[in-house]
Amino acid sequence: MAGQETGVIGLAPDWLEAAARILRDLGPGVPTGQWLPLMPRPLADALAPAALALRRGELVAFPTETVYGLGANALDPSAVARIFAAKGRPADNPLIVHAAALDELAGLVAEWPPAAATLAGSFFPGPLTLVLPRSPRIPDAVTAGLSTVAVRIPVHPAARVLIALAGVPVAAPSANRSGRPSPTRAGHVLEDLGGRIAFLVDGGPCPVGVESTVLDLSRPGEPQILRPGAVTREHLSWVLGRDIPMAGDGEEEDGTAPPRSPGMKYRHYAPKARIRIAFGPDAEARREALERLAADAAARGVRFGVYASQETLAGLACPLVAARTGGGGEAVADGTRISMGRRGDASTAAAGLFDALRQLDDTGVAEILVEAVEDTGLGTAVMNRLRRAARAEPVRVLFVCSGNTCRSPMAEALFNFRVARTGLAAAARSAGLSARPGEPASAPAAAALGDLFGLDLSDHRARVATPDLVQDADLVLAMTRRIRDRLRDLSPGREERILSLSEAALGADHDSDVEDPYGGDPETYRRTALQLDRLVRRLAESLPLIPSTSADRPIPAASGNRDTGQTTPSGGR
Repeated sequence: MAGQETGVIGLAPDWLEAAARILRDLGPGVPTGQWLPLMPRPLADALAPAALALRRGELVAFPTETVYGLGANALDPSAVARIFAAKGRPADNPLIVHAAALDELAGLVAEWPPAAATLAGSFFPGPLTLVLPRSPRIPDAVTAGLSTVAVRIPVHPAARVLIALAGVPVAAPSANRSGRPSPTRAGHVLEDLGGRIAFLVDGGPCPVGVESTVLDLSRPGEPQILRPGAVTREHLSWVLGRDIPMAGDGEEEDGTAPPRSPGMKYRHYAPKARIRIAFGPDAEARREALERLAADAAARGVRFGVYASQETLAGLACPLVAARTGGGGEAVADGTRISMGRRGDASTAAAGLFDALRQLDDTGVAEILVEAVEDTGLGTAVMNRLRRAARAEPVRVLFVCSGNTCRSPMAEALFNFRVARTGLAAAARSAGLSARPGEPASAPAAAALGDLFGLDLSDHRARVATPDLVQDADLVLAMTRRIRDRLRDLSPGREERILSLSEAALGADHDSDVEDPYGGDPETYRRTALQLDRLVRRLAESLPLIPSTSADRPIPAASGNRDTGQTTPSGGR
């Protein structure tokens, strides 16, 4: 397939604007046979060769409101197979089928439940994909053999007119090589697929910038978001009048079954450079985390770029600029600093995300440092794409005390609670050097954590800190220096990853112990819980610097002795 000449069809903005007005006025329910003759003649004439190519089983890339799609006749298994070959896409990754109007969906699905009709009335055409029981007309190649099919109606006028002219439903994943950042401009498509497709329809930049929301309606009474997008969880829950759960990220990654939706199983959206995300509970913490990531990269002699908000870029310390410009501290002129728009503007961050990753890749940076956005609304889609691009394996933290009934289970619960609030890719367990397996958390420890933080230790059961458990962790944090030294003796070669909790959280100059509250009164346990929370929150600020599953360099511990204060959450899970 490589070496095929790709014809580029440029579309004038005024053609698209006129078509968009007509389609908006008519709505999605008008059959294509009625609205297609109303389209601007120059637009229809320009798209005719690409439509003919689709009918013939060839591949055509075209713009949608989300990203550029790589289309083929969804009813032709041979044509669909060409999509997988051109992209290098695994055959067990299902495709989304695009239609031009609501009446065309009837032949693609086996049933159209009331929830689908409600959602179509609110969001079609638009960046929402529904997963429904499939029609027998849909080939297995489209659905990876699943009993369901994903369908949507794009709002972009070029996409809808092209599909209508072709007269066939169009299966279309993103028009990029598999695993690469999705294409939001025609140039991105040519970079990845030039010479592999018959036509590229250039309709300008895609306004949304991230793929459609995918909602599974195939299980009666159990709607579930499989992939977040511009139609947010809040939108869907409001329209359906119930809370819509989000599928756990990576729930299909055990390899035992095909994913139910694109974007669930494989690493996606990744540039050549390594992505590192600056997390934090608020804007200032994220700015500080970004500076720490920059300082870490500079210390290793790694050239890097930045994608962050205007406010964060304006407030970055001079060492960041100096590190990237040879030490002079002069203004950046090499394109390695790109704004994602104003802080809190998730729509601008989403629209520019993939283009920014590709631009920074083109500068030859080895790492791309990205400021995390609020993980709500459209920001959830942005963070979903970033985590997959970063291949964000959770940092595995093991807290160790003596009996694993007081300090370490409290630290485990506090850590998991804190990182869940900030969106960090990390998870903790706990163990004890002399633990009695299966013993529950002590009653005073459970009471202190419940009273202060609303956290529940009733499910905790003690485990022994075995060499295998220590070896499996990315970071082992001992409550005391004595326990740390004992763990190092048990695990030679892992010394740099076995620290006391105090030195990991506050730096080597503040290496101290978290004393065992065993036998103390309730107030002693409360003081220990508050001490652990201060250390855990300070530790979470350092986590972006901790490379998971990689023991080739030491963990950069946080420096200084900044007390971040005490906060008491109203509850926890």
